[in-house]
Amino acid sequence: MAYVFIQPNRFQGRSMNKPPTLLKAKRAAQCILTAAALSLSPSSQADKQASSTQPSQELEKALKKAHHLKDKAYKKFQTDMDKAVQIKNQAVLDLEQDLEKARARINNSPDNDVHNAINEAKSIKADALKHFDASMSYANQLKQQASSRFDSDLKAAKQEADMLTQSVEQTIDSTETKLQSLDENHTIPTNSASASGPQAVSLAKSGTLAGEELENLKQLPLRIKQTELSTKSIPIQQVPKRPDTLFYLGDPFFDKGVINTGYEIFTGAVWQPQFFPFGTYSTALQISDDGNQQISEWVNALDIYGNLNLTPTERLIIGFTPLDNDGKFSGYNFHPDGKGVNATNGHVQVLFFEGRFDSLFPGLKSPTGNWASFDFALGRQPVNYQSGILINDTIDSVGITRTSLNLWGSPEVTLTGLYAWNHINRADNIRDDDAQLFGLFSTFNYAEHQIEADIVLVYNVDDSNGSNALNFAFSSYQQFLGLVNATFSYNQSISFSGSSPRSDTGAILFSQFNLQPPYTVDNAYMNIFWGIGEFTSAARAADAGGPLGQTGLLFSATGLGNYGPALPSDGQNMFGGSIGYERYLGSIHRRIIFEFGGVTQDSAIAFGTQFEQAIGRNFVLTLGSFVSYQENHKRSVGYGVRSVFTVNF
Repeated sequence: MAYVFIQPNRFQGRSMNKPPTLLKAKRAAQCILTAAALSLSPSSQADKQASSTQPSQELEKALKKAHHLKDKAYKKFQTDMDKAVQIKNQAVLDLEQDLEKARARINNSPDNDVHNAINEAKSIKADALKHFDASMSYANQLKQQASSRFDSDLKAAKQEADMLTQSVEQTIDSTETKLQSLDENHTIPTNSASASGPQAVSLAKSGTLAGEELENLKQLPLRIKQTELSTKSIPIQQVPKRPDTLFYLGDPFFDKGVINTGYEIFTGAVWQPQFFPFGTYSTALQISDDGNQQISEWVNALDIYGNLNLTPTERLIIGFTPLDNDGKFSGYNFHPDGKGVNATNGHVQVLFFEGRFDSLFPGLKSPTGNWASFDFALGRQPVNYQSGILINDTIDSVGITRTSLNLWGSPEVTLTGLYAWNHINRADNIRDDDAQLFGLFSTFNYAEHQIEADIVLVYNVDDSNGSNALNFAFSSYQQFLGLVNATFSYNQSISFSGSSPRSDTGAILFSQFNLQPPYTVDNAYMNIFWGIGEFTSAARAADAGGPLGQTGLLFSATGLGNYGPALPSDGQNMFGGSIGYERYLGSIHRRIIFEFGGVTQDSAIAFGTQFEQAIGRNFVLTLGSFVSYQENHKRSVGYGVRSVFTVNF
């Protein structure tokens, strides 16, 4: 897993018209002069006019000088940066021209001169790259010099701002002395106040200057220092180099250089093959007791995939899980079995091809419409709908998707049709070799919210087990007051053949709320559900757990061994929920989650926590635990402790 930090542009979100310190100082000075004007009686105001005008002129003079220094620094910085950009752009153009010259030398050479042409082309290319590197180095040098000069010039402007702040403090002290010498109940002349701006009018209406207002004036310099923005420039940051793949064939993965020309297939599409592997290895030690059964085990899982990119929209994916199969994981079961577990296998767990019709068959494109703009996926592929409540399985299927439709008031509608014929796990997480699945899924995007509406039919060819069922679902995603993200969903299952673990009749109402506390990247959340009847999903993988895994840590399956959730997640005939807080500790490399939850079934409650620490760019250490209380179990108190080490590649 790679963690990449990108430093924002140093001027992003900041006005360059006036430095923040100078703006605050100017506002403070205006407030002080207004208060000073109000504090003088009609007779004394004429005598003090000269003294009140002089500080104003001095402050304006200092302000203009600091502002001029800042503008001068920024203009010089912008000029240098523009020059660096021009040099880089010209270097790119020169390189392209030289490379084209090298290609032309080879293409136009006679057969008996090919060898010499290749040597000359190599020489042209080498000289071009040398010139390109020199130009880029010079441009980067200009940028560094510009940044250094900008820092120095801004420091001079900052010194002017500091001098202005000191002047403000002196003026405040002088004004406070004058104000305190006045009679506390002295009435402020309305005519003189109205001439001093809105602040003066406000004080004039009150009739007197209160002690709180005097205290506010006194604390102005401290407020200025505490709220000013830093004027130190941040140099342009280099993006960290991405972690390398284990190996690759074809063009480098997200690298720079000449792109392969590829070859044209019979459909007219140009393929540029590129292959690389990726995956995850996890090993875990975990102990749990749900009140009925104790588990202690060491488990391992390896998910390894091969990715063959043919075009930007077409690719072939193949995946294996050689250390686990059908919910069993290789390792050692300390309790209750006390023996090793061997779940190694060579089964293909994922194998599908996906693409876009008008990219695979460019001849189908029409200038009058985009009727061929369909996406498709064919093979054994992961399918997940309604956040895993409706479907969460890897099945043999074909799906066709049409995007960017304009329907029912939505300018962005997505429709997907799905047919699955094999490898379907039912609601009891067990494979049903005779089942077939038909589904229609839709997404409607509006200005303020998104709506999903899905319907699925699962039909068993051999209906002797009575598991035919219809599922449909609706969900809505929106944000309230610009702060709270909310999700509301309704999932319904209807069994056509009575009640069974594979299919039954029931519904789940599910709501999620989360927000990001101000000035943090943390996440506070609350999730609530109400299970009516015996709801069953259309398809659930062997290690997917129950449909309510989205409720939180206490409900979700780990997907690694027999370490189950602290609370039941099937959602049948129960009400429950969770509340939690996700806290990032110093950076996105480290986080901890605290969660409390409960359900009405067996009056169960639980508290859990999970800590994650990224190690380098490819490793993650996860520590988790929970404690629970439930009735109608052998033991009323349950617990779980686990540690997981994950390698991403």
